[in-house]
Amino acid sequence: MDSMMSERAADPGAAAIEREIAGWMRGYLAELLEIPLEEIDDDTSFDRYGLDSLASVGMIGDLEEWLGVELDPVLASDHPSIRALARALAADERRRLLLTRRLRLPAASRP
Repeated sequence: MDSMMSERAADPGAAAIEREIAGWMRGYLAELLEIPLEEIDDDTSFDRYGLDSLASVGMIGDLEEWLGVELDPVLASDHPSIRALARALAADERRRLLLTRRLRLPAASRP
């Protein structure tokens, strides 16, 4: 676990992407569920929020459209919380490069 945390700390680009995606998903769920944004917890499972597989696929489709990249429709079942899904999307280096540009985030400096 410590190595995962230090790995993310060493890659500010991944952390920034993770934050952006998590923020979008919190807003999406708050609007969908008609609850205050403050009530959305990044570690609560989508199941717990009452999202069935159809709603999860819809969320991934909307996330795909927002990000402008193709996503596997079953990502939410493989990564069943905001934190898990955002982290998985930010962890893929090739996708991270694309998302850095699409989200207009500063590129991580290279040694």
